[in-house]
Amino acid sequence: MCAVYPDARNPFAHPELLEDGLEPWTASEVWLMAGPTVDVHVETTDMIDRKVKALLCHASQISNPDAMDQLLRQWGAANAASVGLPEGAFAEVFQRIETG
Repeated sequence: MCAVYPDARNPFAHPELLEDGLEPWTASEVWLMAGPTVDVHVETTDMIDRKVKALLCHASQISNPDAMDQLLRQWGAANAASVGLPEGAFAEVFQRIETG
């Protein structure tokens, strides 16, 4: 969050970026995974296979790769059901925070 607020918009946080010609920038919003209030979802049904394959590339961070496919599909299906998508759908859910 600090990278978005207040640092990204603060010209004094990273003066070396100004020297490189990069101006401060304000992100209008941040989407948090696992936030307490889900108010945005993205259907991922068409890319679930690609998602599983990509996450499995992080081999050093996964203790049980054989279980990862089923786990990701269960999470995605539960997320989809929680936002009213039909059976067989997958989704990611977020809490949207406006940064003003």
